[in-house]
Amino acid sequence: MDGMDSFIYSLVLVPALRDLLPKSGIAATPANVGYYGGLLFALFMIGWGTALIWGPIADRFGRVRTMMFSISWFSLFTLLSAFATGVWSLAILRFLAGVGIGALVGAAAALLLAPQSGHETRTQIRGTADDVLVKLRDTVEEMRGKVDEMVASLKSRGESGESASAALAGNGANEASAAGI
Repeated sequence: MDGMDSFIYSLVLVPALRDLLPKSGIAATPANVGYYGGLLFALFMIGWGTALIWGPIADRFGRVRTMMFSISWFSLFTLLSAFATGVWSLAILRFLAGVGIGALVGAAAALLLAPQSGHETRTQIRGTADDVLVKLRDTVEEMRGKVDEMVASLKSRGESGESASAALAGNGANEASAAGI
């Protein structure tokens, strides 16, 4: 649902804001369309961020019941968004639709993790987190080694200070142009 909502939102964003911004007393310039479009998406994501509170609510009132409620909530506020009369009413409706998606994510996570015991789940999460941290540490160490090699190479050429920084910046630009970026 959230992917479809984001896709549809991106399709109707520009025409909708060109219509709603003047009704709200805001010029419908490309900059304003981009700014308010980003603001609307951010509010949706903030609403989505409420997913953390919905897992315990789903445990208390029932996971399936909470999922049905969240789908109804999200659907209602997405439908009401079509009837928004200004950018601020659309912002409130997008936020509330985001809360509905957050509720769905929280309830679905509680439902999917329910069959597992608490200890088993914590062990799996801890193992995954450890794997991610080890890979991150290895990547940072590898990058540090490459930077040390570049600095040593520059020092062996006799470059120092600002000229070394300029050489590094120039090297990155050459690599980017060679890669077609």
